[in-house]
Amino acid sequence: MKKLTVYLSENTYDILNNLSSKRKESMSLIARNILEKGLTEESARDGIDVIADHWSEVLT
Repeated sequence: MKKLTVYLSENTYDILNNLSSKRKESMSLIARNILEKGLTEESARDGIDVIADHWSEVLT
């Protein structure tokens, strides 16, 4: 699998960093799925941001 570095916003990083390990696993699987579909770094970041926003709403 091709490696792609995705730079996340500080807010998104903080949200993901505070998730339980089970949720982090889910995020990792979702992120891998996004990347495997051949999307660009920008679209992958957007996808991850959307998921982080969802978790932020769920957790608050």
